[in-house]
Amino acid sequence: MSEECPKDSCPYGLHHSDAENFILKAYRIWFQAAHNFDELGLINLFQHFQKHLGPQRGGIAYNSFVNYLSSFSGCAKCPIRYFEMNSPHICREECLFISLLSAVQNGDDSIARKCANSFCNLENHSRVFNSAGEFVFLLRSYGKNLFPVPDAFVDQVISLDAASEPSQRILH
Repeated sequence: MSEECPKDSCPYGLHHSDAENFILKAYRIWFQAAHNFDELGLINLFQHFQKHLGPQRGGIAYNSFVNYLSSFSGCAKCPIRYFEMNSPHICREECLFISLLSAVQNGDDSIARKCANSFCNLENHSRVFNSAGEFVFLLRSYGKNLFPVPDAFVDQVISLDAASEPSQRILH
């Protein structure tokens, strides 16, 4: 694969809009910091929110994002994978994470449930949905609107084997 993917090659432009790119970067910062036990990474995440949303809004959105991530505690199907910060690719878990947020923000309960069922072990996803809703509606109030994700795209993402090697789960 090439180092950079042309914008048109990404399914539905998933990480090329401002809101999706913002969330993808926050996801990667969080999981790299958690994987490396890096407190500086959490500071970088906080600064990412402040840079894009301003000091007050950034702090509020940061707390909401951390609450959303915490809702997966004990329920996420492991391992939760991610690509390095500058990777032009998106893996299965990153797509499910963003697609779940998009579905909640756009009121698509069917897609939200598909994503949650593929990403979480819980039968009752109310904590995940509630914290996702809090986060994405806060983002919407700050002008960060997520594009709706088509059902066929979510089905394609879900069909990828979560246990396969990351290079086999690249969507573009």
